[in-house]
Amino acid sequence: MNNLRRFSYIIFIYTCVEGLVINILYPNTLPFIFKDFGIIAAYLALMTDSRGGSGSLKKLTPGFMGFSLLTVLFLFMPSPVSFFGMLVAVKQRLFYIPLAYVGYHFMGDERDYFGLMKVMAITSIPVSAFGIYLYFVGPAGLTTLGAKYSAVIGSGAGAHGSEFWRVPATFNSPGQFGLFLMAHGSAFLGLLFGKTPDKKQRTLTMVAMVMLLAALMVSGSRTPLLLLFMIAALILIMTGRLGGIGVAAAGGYAVFAVAFAYFGGGVQDRVGSIASWEHVERFKDTYFGQLFTEYLKESPMGFGLGRATIGARHFNQWSNVMLVESYFGIIAAEMGVLGVAVFGWLSVSVVAVLWKMKRMMASSPFNVNWLALALFVVSTVALLPVGTPIDSSPGNLYFWFFLGMLVKMYDQQAAIVHARSIEPQNSMMPAQMYPGF
Repeated sequence: MNNLRRFSYIIFIYTCVEGLVINILYPNTLPFIFKDFGIIAAYLALMTDSRGGSGSLKKLTPGFMGFSLLTVLFLFMPSPVSFFGMLVAVKQRLFYIPLAYVGYHFMGDERDYFGLMKVMAITSIPVSAFGIYLYFVGPAGLTTLGAKYSAVIGSGAGAHGSEFWRVPATFNSPGQFGLFLMAHGSAFLGLLFGKTPDKKQRTLTMVAMVMLLAALMVSGSRTPLLLLFMIAALILIMTGRLGGIGVAAAGGYAVFAVAFAYFGGGVQDRVGSIASWEHVERFKDTYFGQLFTEYLKESPMGFGLGRATIGARHFNQWSNVMLVESYFGIIAAEMGVLGVAVFGWLSVSVVAVLWKMKRMMASSPFNVNWLALALFVVSTVALLPVGTPIDSSPGNLYFWFFLGMLVKMYDQQAAIVHARSIEPQNSMMPAQMYPGF
């Protein structure tokens, strides 16, 4: 295993406990960047270990470069935030984007994909179990460990009159925990509906998926749960496996039935509210009302870097903080019209590139595996107007790394198709020469 793969595994494993480390060591702010040391090591390995170019990832280079250049230029714009706070904003905006290149070069062949999926399954089981444990013991489960950073967020009482603590598990918030579960759940769907190397890994993935669904319910994060079911349905519909919807629904029903009986009325109310019209109205008001237009009207050039970035809050005066729960809102608040336009262009480019790749991947035996990760990336883009999934861990890791993997899987499939097309003319170039998908 080369250094790039080694550091990639370290980053994925540490991400699972990063929030708990921060929780326990807070107010020490150094733990906030522990993972960044591993990412820097991966970047250094990328420059020394990798061979060849970035293939189809070059299609996103204009978007990456344009957004990066604009963000750096805003360092020279006036801001009430300290220069260090502005640097934190630049770091949160740009530092994780090169993970797409790490993900691209991480993928040597399908063994790397299956290896990462196995690590994700193994690590997700204890994280899910810890979240379920916290649901039963309450905040004391963290405070007895000395972890006092995470806020105690309740679910609100429903028809059963029950409230419960929305657990953060090993993260800093239930939202981050929910995103962790959504990312893993999407990846696991690719294995359960698609190709796996052997029965042992499929069984491991099934166990991890059941634990994950239970943890999603006690986390109280409705959007990740809803999107995960939508991703499952889209996979089955887009691959023409309509009969599989009934099987998947039956399996999901069994998990939910046991979980509802075991977790009580609070979880039933929280999950059930997804289907209520009140929740639909609230989502509509949030998605179309909590946009960035007000910030753009008030200050078309933004209020300065660091004003709304989550990470910069720890290095800023509270009088300078803008509490914005939208990634596009953060961009609008800090970088104005130009920031929204350039990042919007990058977001559209990501979705467009994946959409164009879908046709080629349809002929791949790993089509479902690819599609599951692609739908997670697209779903994350869809959340950016109302959430901040890539402004903090773990979303920034999964989004960019998976994007690189997806492009590499496409390039490998394209190489195989090309080799097969010229094989009759050149018997010296069999398809087997191209490793991977």
